[in-house]
Amino acid sequence: MDYKKNLKYFKSNDKHFYIGAAIMALGIICFALYYFFWIIFLPYHEITSVLLIVTGAITAFVPLSFRSSEKEIDEMLLRSTQNYAMETAEKAGLEQHLHPNIKPATVGDFIYEGEDVLLRKGRIDSKVRSDVYAATAMIFTCRGIYVVQKRFSLVEKSLAESEAEFVYTDIDEVSVMAEELYFENVGRVKASFIVIKVGGKEAMRIPASNGFSCERLCEDINHTVKNTKNAK
Repeated sequence: MDYKKNLKYFKSNDKHFYIGAAIMALGIICFALYYFFWIIFLPYHEITSVLLIVTGAITAFVPLSFRSSEKEIDEMLLRSTQNYAMETAEKAGLEQHLHPNIKPATVGDFIYEGEDVLLRKGRIDSKVRSDVYAATAMIFTCRGIYVVQKRFSLVEKSLAESEAEFVYTDIDEVSVMAEELYFENVGRVKASFIVIKVGGKEAMRIPASNGFSCERLCEDINHTVKNTKNAK
């Protein structure tokens, strides 16, 4: 993970891109007027038009090469989390005790709240990202759910892990919850969580942006919880 390029992404903005794009568009229009209609209103019109295009392109695109893109950040996160659940199961020695009907799952999302958290809204996809990410491995055994979560920084070498275990017979319900947050620099952000309730209270809230797959996962968990309780 390139921490320096990621930090530049979160601490920069896209003003240079829009300014450069405007200059480049002006150059293209001027060149088109000269080439197709022989309209000349600039000194050394043809050369000036080309210089505007080149200057605009440099202004818009060169700074982008010095920082990570949204696509690169997403690819880094995928590489860091795609095998997390199975690796966690193997590390805990649970691969021989997995539930036959629910496969280990990895869910995750950016952490939007917290001291010194950096937020950035994507130029292309308008998705809000932060410099802190939480990936959670949910391992389903015949007895319950073993949860391991790692929170790591995208801009510095920082990692914190925590774990918890929930027995199916103790679980009231597992559901997806969404809440809307607002930040001055990026606007509204929808944060989603998988919530595990035990004894009528929220026992754990897991950041999860996987949408429909999380809903299906919660349905599978609740079905397993119900069957386990009925079998007692």
